[in-house]
Amino acid sequence: MAAEEMTPPSFLVVHSAASTRVIRLRVHPEVRPHMNAPDPQGSTPQTDAEGGSYQREEQIPQASAADSDPNERRTVLVVENDEQSRRLIEQILAFSKYASVSAVNGLEALDLLDQTRVDLALVDLSMPGLDGYQTVERMRERPGYANTPIVAVSGFTEGAHRSQALQVGFTDFLRKPFRPKELLQLIDRLLSDTAQRKDEPGVR
Repeated sequence: MAAEEMTPPSFLVVHSAASTRVIRLRVHPEVRPHMNAPDPQGSTPQTDAEGGSYQREEQIPQASAADSDPNERRTVLVVENDEQSRRLIEQILAFSKYASVSAVNGLEALDLLDQTRVDLALVDLSMPGLDGYQTVERMRERPGYANTPIVAVSGFTEGAHRSQALQVGFTDFLRKPFRPKELLQLIDRLLSDTAQRKDEPGVR
């Protein structure tokens, strides 16, 4: 009976300005016993096997029709080597006011920057080849990316990892598992702060 109570929903209903869609979710059985632990705010995020998370439909922020204007959409770069975690973030962004491009490692992310201008990046810290720390250092060297918001995404606890991330050039730190609302609010805040700085005299 206890096992049934911990079984997460097999689908997620997502509302956008134009439609309502159902996303089917697959959850690794090993993480099921840990999925119903309450977070500090008292809600209950559901977690995937790679440390991602999702939540029930009533907690999902909805984009307005104005926010969904394709000419106004800002682009978020997702750098994540784990396929399930990467697709999870892509799904969250797909039903938001943001567009997204993805890379499976740091080198691919750097190549994308030569082709596409992005407004914010979400970079996993633990990746083969170039890890997140090395990736952000190289991103900061690219023209136009000295002040772009770049978020370290990690399953590591904060503290030393957060301090190191901020020291090498990350703007903020997002710990897995996270809720879709938490991710989108962080993106909103960082892009708003960037826009305000650009409006200040002498800031480019």
